[in-house]
Amino acid sequence: MVDYVDDSGRIVKANVDSRRERKPPQSHFVGTSMPYFLEFSPGYGLHQCYLPGVLASHGCIRMPYWKARQFYYAARIGTPVVVRP
Repeated sequence: MVDYVDDSGRIVKANVDSRRERKPPQSHFVGTSMPYFLEFSPGYGLHQCYLPGVLASHGCIRMPYWKARQFYYAARIGTPVVVRP
């Protein structure tokens, strides 16, 4: 879920694309939780997330909890990442 919320946490505008939709006054963007996020290119990374069984990402690589955690603790800055279709 990606929403604009106010300071009390109340959703002002739900399910937004922050690149296309203006931020309502007195609100801030709250994105989806991405535990164990490892960025490999600006805006793209590996992270733990629900795996819906269909293409549903904007470019990140979703992984089950155990695999994301394993990558997160094994990788170091500079670790090469190769993404193949």
